[in-house]
Amino acid sequence: MLKLWPKSMLGRNLAVLIPMVALCQSASFAIWIFLVQYPRIDDGAALVSSQIHMLDQLLTSFPEPERAEKLQDMGAVPTRDLDDSVLHARLPAGLMLRAFLQRLQEKLPEKAQLRWGLESSRGLWVRLRPSDELWLPIPANGAEGHGLQNVFIILLIATAIPALGAYWLHRSLEAPLGNLARAAGAIETGNWPAPVPVQGPQELAMVTEAFNRMATTLSESDAVRAEMLAGISHDLRTPLTKLRMVIAEPELFENAAGRAERFIEDIDAILGQFIDFARNTDTELAVPGDINALIERLAADYAGLGHPFALDLQALPPMGFRPVSMQRLLMNLMQNAVQYGRTGLAVRTARDGGFALVSVEDSGPGIPQENLAHIKRPFYRGSRVAAKGAGLGLSIAERIARVHGGSLELWPIPAGGLAVQLRLPLPHADRA
Repeated sequence: MLKLWPKSMLGRNLAVLIPMVALCQSASFAIWIFLVQYPRIDDGAALVSSQIHMLDQLLTSFPEPERAEKLQDMGAVPTRDLDDSVLHARLPAGLMLRAFLQRLQEKLPEKAQLRWGLESSRGLWVRLRPSDELWLPIPANGAEGHGLQNVFIILLIATAIPALGAYWLHRSLEAPLGNLARAAGAIETGNWPAPVPVQGPQELAMVTEAFNRMATTLSESDAVRAEMLAGISHDLRTPLTKLRMVIAEPELFENAAGRAERFIEDIDAILGQFIDFARNTDTELAVPGDINALIERLAADYAGLGHPFALDLQALPPMGFRPVSMQRLLMNLMQNAVQYGRTGLAVRTARDGGFALVSVEDSGPGIPQENLAHIKRPFYRGSRVAAKGAGLGLSIAERIARVHGGSLELWPIPAGGLAVQLRLPLPHADRA
């Protein structure tokens, strides 16, 4: 049975819709026939039979010759003059007409006989007595019925209309679903198609939008993965080559052990950034916390390392954030300021409507204006001075900012240096 079940959506819709419509129409016809038509047929048969009974009783009082004369005056026709179609057609084929004649025959006098002329314009004929040899035409207006073939035609039309409607609805779904299938097939083969046009019903449009977002995310992840692999190969090759040289010929280097240790630290810093970049921060739960307190702790740590930060922290309400991720974000910003700015280190916080602003600043050489649009890209360093790491600090910080519903912006300071501003949404209860 399951093998006969259609595989296409259109086939399944039709397989369910057509029998349901046919069943409903059949039930409607059955109700109409048994509760409307049959009672009307009974009433019509009773009316005609009562007329025939009255006529029979009236003619009974006449002698036989005068009775025949009266019948002829009313249009009665001798048997020999009737068409063969009348003599040999007892019941017509029509369902309603057949039921009418059957009801009428049951209600007629016992010796009366009925005939229906298939080709005669006069229709119903009755012979009151076999001895009369005369057939009297009886008006039976409204007795004409419709055959079963008409019922089937109506059922066919009633089921064809919803079938056409289902086909039209399916056509509106076929093109969007085909686009999704082709796009999914392209992704399966390693190609990244253009966004699928959003069309069709609301539910299908939602699926298409979700698919486009998924494809974009996968494409970006694939590009980042390829870029990350290339970055690992590029950034690790230099310190590894130097380390190999120190190990192979230590006499060529002054303080070879110190040099080797520094190269190992460079490798460790690069690998640390790659691990941070690949780490999934979505699994960490957000908890209420004081971001100013976190900044003060980090600033104290950097001061202990000989890199003091000037702090200008305005009061901020407690806000939910992922503690480890937020600490990594702020450390990346502050570490970049230490490595590339070196002087004028400062962290400022402020409140701007429904957002908390955290700005990490330095008065170093800064970044050229044309590089600002690209500096947050993974592995991009621009014209900055070479330092430990793989150029992932700002990419990691921006990713964490987005996880928190915020953003990261950079702009040069007119007096010299760079400002990196973290913008985080405040809880709804604390928004101005």
